[in-house]
Amino acid sequence: MGRRARVLIDLAPLRRSRDLRLLVFGELVSVLGTQLATVAVPYQVYQLTHSSLDVGLVSLAQLFPLIGGALLGGSVVDAMDRRELLMVAQVLMAGCSAGLAVNADLGTSPSCRSQPEQ
Repeated sequence: MGRRARVLIDLAPLRRSRDLRLLVFGELVSVLGTQLATVAVPYQVYQLTHSSLDVGLVSLAQLFPLIGGALLGGSVVDAMDRRELLMVAQVLMAGCSAGLAVNADLGTSPSCRSQPEQ
């Protein structure tokens, strides 16, 4: 039992703390949603356009906020209340996900319909 205990994760803090359980569950949902969007957006672009170039351009467009966030993120976090910043970031991410879901539900655009089916 001693060797097995060193290999497995200690889940005692999750059993004891309701707040930690809520935090871990919320982070799990957030990361899952982010990763689903990371896969779904390029897939949807390819399904609509059948163009690898368009998929690459969407991926390139996703790169700019990542670079900007990496360069400016540290100074913003130092200047703001971290709890408030986290709440704003999560609400913005949820809004973007809702916008992507609505966009996917609206169907294809007229410019994508004119392309021949493959």
